[in-house]
Amino acid sequence: MKILLSAFSCGPDEGSEPGIGWNWAVHAVALGHDVTVVTSWEHRDQIARAEADGRVPEGLTIDVFMPPRLERFAEWALKRLPAGLAWNLIHAGWQRALVGHVRETYADQGFDFVHHITLGGARHPTLLHKTGMPLVVGPLGGGDRVPFALRKSFPWHGWFSDLARDSYNAAIAFDPITRGACREAVSYYARTDATRRLLPRDLADKTRVRLELGIDDAATGRSAEAAPPDVAGTPLNVLYVGRLSYLKGMHLGLRAIAEAVHQRGTDVRLTMIGVGGEERAWKDAAQQMGIADRITWLGWVDRTDLASHYRNGDLFLFPSLRDASGNVVLEAMSHGRPVVCLALGGPNEIVTPGSGIAIRAEGRSEQQVVSALAQSLADLAADRIRLAALGEGARERAEDFRWSDVVGELYAEVEADLAMRRESALATDLDTGSTAASPSTPAPTAGTQPAE
Repeated sequence: MKILLSAFSCGPDEGSEPGIGWNWAVHAVALGHDVTVVTSWEHRDQIARAEADGRVPEGLTIDVFMPPRLERFAEWALKRLPAGLAWNLIHAGWQRALVGHVRETYADQGFDFVHHITLGGARHPTLLHKTGMPLVVGPLGGGDRVPFALRKSFPWHGWFSDLARDSYNAAIAFDPITRGACREAVSYYARTDATRRLLPRDLADKTRVRLELGIDDAATGRSAEAAPPDVAGTPLNVLYVGRLSYLKGMHLGLRAIAEAVHQRGTDVRLTMIGVGGEERAWKDAAQQMGIADRITWLGWVDRTDLASHYRNGDLFLFPSLRDASGNVVLEAMSHGRPVVCLALGGPNEIVTPGSGIAIRAEGRSEQQVVSALAQSLADLAADRIRLAALGEGARERAEDFRWSDVVGELYAEVEADLAMRRESALATDLDTGSTAASPSTPAPTAGTQPAE
């Protein structure tokens, strides 16, 4: 198929949204599709280097599109506005400009459909249904919410932000941009059922639930380097990778480690990889809880160096409170690391009983969640045979998310949807044609006979 991919965020050697945009395009080409990506200026330098290094495969065309006025606004907004607000405004402006760009540049080039993939938020995601091309949307996230009981430790701005987000989500069913994209789309995907439920029933019923993340096919061939099951008395080496943000839930994770150490006698060591606004607060909390000497803070680590840290860990702790996907969860599992997370959002969709532990969060207090996390750490530290088995299960589970399968399965569904739409349009044309075949002949009325 010939695909026009709308990926506002797209870049090689990146994680999160830009990694999704890049990997989706590259693996679609590997499956034999002809792909043109329209992306913003955010990662144009990385894209230029990839093109110079010959890392852009044949069959993939990259169109870096950014109107000069919008680029000037973006530079101003990123300096003066909160990052989240700035990016939402930039993306909204880019989507508006993209409609005209697609009409002028691609309308007559024979694309089978246009696919909006990033940014992957459900709130007014795209206006591309106005281009006249068949539209595919998603998978999109944004519908997952933090249970109110687990907002107890939020900073004040976190409370305000999530309440505003809840209100915004409640109104999403009435947002004309969101409704228009969903109503007109040939295929519409949500990352989790929580996002699907944001839509009114008539649109939710046409929405499929599917995660949009994956791992390279080569990564699934690596062996699970689990801790030897006969090692006793060694520390449980726990790894966290991600932003140091209250939404990642590591304020609860630190409390769980303290409880495992002080109340359950578990020897735990934690490696923290990432940067963010909560770093100082979390370091102070670790000091107060008496576990500062058990934590190594590494800050930002290049993605190419992460593999060694995954190998040195026994398990991956990721108590995120609101993640629609969970790319790092899948990455850890591909290295044979079992995951302890909360049964919320994308991580709950990924982690199975055979590959980790997802702690129930709904209907529980913060302390109950902390104690459940602590107990899970203590149990796995004491049962290395189970830990090793979960590591192998994690690697096997990661194989369910090979990029070639993730992209291939979604586009197989899209192809079937397009075929159904063509058949429906043909049937409509035939019906219309038969009705209009003899417009001058009036239908007989009651009590009369047709003329001889």
